[in-house]
Amino acid sequence: MRRWGIVACVAGLTLAGCGGGGGGGAVPQVTVAIGDPVALGNSPIDRLAFPVILSGPAAGDLVVTYSTADVAAVGGAACNAVTGPDYVHANNAGLTIPSGASNGIIVIPVCNPAAFVGNAALRVNLVSVSANGRFVSEATRVAYGLVRSPIALGRGLNDTGVAQCAGWNARGACPANGFAGQDGEHGRDAGALTNNDADGHKGFSFAKVNANAGGNAQVLSAGSPAWECVQDNVTGLLWEAKTGANKDDQMTYADALAHAATLNAARHCGHDDWRLPTPQELAGLVNASVSRSVSMLPAIDPTFFAEQQAGPYWSGSEVQGNAAEAWVVEFQYGLTTHYAKTSLRAVRLVRGTPVTPQFVAPADGSVKDTTTGLTWRVCADGLSGADCMTGSAATYDWQAALNRVAQVNQAGLGGHRDWRLPNRNELASIIDYGRRNPALDDGVFPGFPKAGNGNALSCWTSTPYAEQDGVAGKAWAVDFLGGHLANPDMTVPLCLLLVRG
Repeated sequence: MRRWGIVACVAGLTLAGCGGGGGGGAVPQVTVAIGDPVALGNSPIDRLAFPVILSGPAAGDLVVTYSTADVAAVGGAACNAVTGPDYVHANNAGLTIPSGASNGIIVIPVCNPAAFVGNAALRVNLVSVSANGRFVSEATRVAYGLVRSPIALGRGLNDTGVAQCAGWNARGACPANGFAGQDGEHGRDAGALTNNDADGHKGFSFAKVNANAGGNAQVLSAGSPAWECVQDNVTGLLWEAKTGANKDDQMTYADALAHAATLNAARHCGHDDWRLPTPQELAGLVNASVSRSVSMLPAIDPTFFAEQQAGPYWSGSEVQGNAAEAWVVEFQYGLTTHYAKTSLRAVRLVRGTPVTPQFVAPADGSVKDTTTGLTWRVCADGLSGADCMTGSAATYDWQAALNRVAQVNQAGLGGHRDWRLPNRNELASIIDYGRRNPALDDGVFPGFPKAGNGNALSCWTSTPYAEQDGVAGKAWAVDFLGGHLANPDMTVPLCLLLVRG
């Protein structure tokens, strides 16, 4: 099945009430905002649902008039599997939000022509909103979106939530002097079209979901007080939501598997394929910008994951060579580790296709993961050759690692000048928890460097660690001995795996 994604952002639209002659008072002021859509259908048409959210109940029926416009995507009257278009356009279409309701859904059908490859933008214009015919605003607000083909999008990785840059012991605006090329300068968190906080912190994009009367999933407004599931619009995964009644529950690993069976039997949110997540899926929910010592909140979006423990959650991955333990992601700081399966940990189930790397044959010292769209250098920095056995692996402190990337790009390594350090989710995406020492596919990444004791090295990411105000700076790294996400001091010398895309 081909999946489509759309990324949108829009400023809030404030509608001012106006008095009218012949009696009748001013219509109460409301605000309208559009969040990122959720795919409601399958190939050949995905129906993208944009939640339209009011700041309060509508006083009488509200009619939202909207239109679409091509930017790079091509709209048309209907989908055609042979010639396109990319989406079905709207021209002064109307969405009625009934009296007393506080949200509605704008649906844009996105087509699936075989010839379409790449990214293409469209524009959604909110033309007007009426209130019982007595109140009309002609102000226009615009939402931009990227229609992406499966080849361009794959199954996306979440960004990290980090929008600031760090130095040795402080964080601030990007770029940081002497520390250029950090996580906060790249990705969805840094993009004006993708970092709208209305649907999740920075580049995260979530939607609240319930099962309707027919047992099928339906999208709710971001302000809904109760919801059963959370749709991740970037990864396509659907997450179990917790409630006040079960938010503090902890289970053994066996009980967590039984919990999945219970949700499947009940067709929770209309589905019967719930499972424990992979460590990467869980870690992809971590908001790495959260400073626990300052906020005292779990490292996750609090609007959509309101009932969250600041502790470890079970994944479905056993520890290689030790079936008595399984990996967890802890949401106090975002670390990964493992515990005995008999211990009690929190559980949040997921459904959807895991983001599993699909590497194409290496060429020119690089390999592309067609799932994420990222292209990796096969050899760690300092090594070369078909088996990465020529030279010696270089290690750098974090600042020197960032500066090394600038040198590589100036030299045009492999004919490219857009190499960078991967962020923590990108580097974690190539961890293979079915392997150890190194915990990645050494057929794709041969000759992975090891220390004198025979243990695989750790490599830097571009993501600074949030808990560093006034103390020695730390940044995130991946330990490829077993696959831990760790936070060493920036002064520690670690290896580099470079990425582009």
